[in-house]
Amino acid sequence: MQVGRRSEGDIRASALEFLNRYHPDDTTPVPIEKIVEFDLRLDIIPVPNLRKSHGIDGALSQDFSQIYVDEYAYNYQPNRYRFTLAHEVGHFVLHRADLENHAVNTIDDWLVYAKEVAGLGDWFETQAHIFARHLLMPSHHLESKFMDFLPEVELLIEQAIAQNIQRSEYLAPAVSKMARMLSPVFQVSEDAARVRIQTHNLDSSFR
Repeated sequence: MQVGRRSEGDIRASALEFLNRYHPDDTTPVPIEKIVEFDLRLDIIPVPNLRKSHGIDGALSQDFSQIYVDEYAYNYQPNRYRFTLAHEVGHFVLHRADLENHAVNTIDDWLVYAKEVAGLGDWFETQAHIFARHLLMPSHHLESKFMDFLPEVELLIEQAIAQNIQRSEYLAPAVSKMARMLSPVFQVSEDAARVRIQTHNLDSSFR
């Protein structure tokens, strides 16, 4: 059984369609927990040591009625918890048809399916990661906020240029600074914001 190799454009379209249906108010941050519980009617179940024991932050139940999440993230890492929910919604939207045709009864079954039966290695999780980033950081909001913060980042760039620092050297710090400012807007981790900046090619806006 093979999960379809979707392009990022296809996944972005799926995330946007999902937002149009479940979050027509189009505000930020996206209320992912509310959508999961009240619109999708999925129960969120914190599991002690899920990350430590299984190496994952979350998983869907076999009947698609529950999302298991790492208890520590649930209680103390709100941005990671939000991304985990969005990631599992990605599996719910993108992979449900595949999972319904395979016996996934436990979290261990999920790991076997994702890593072995699906035969896709990282692709299975990568698709859900891409979906989550587009769900929590929709392109139009990302671009708007990026432009709002761009003047502040350009000050950093101007200082670097004045010191004859090459673009290849100041680009990563500039992206990191932008990610730090975008992170609280979308309530995602700085790393998730950084990846979204780069995959959306917004770093090309930096001189």
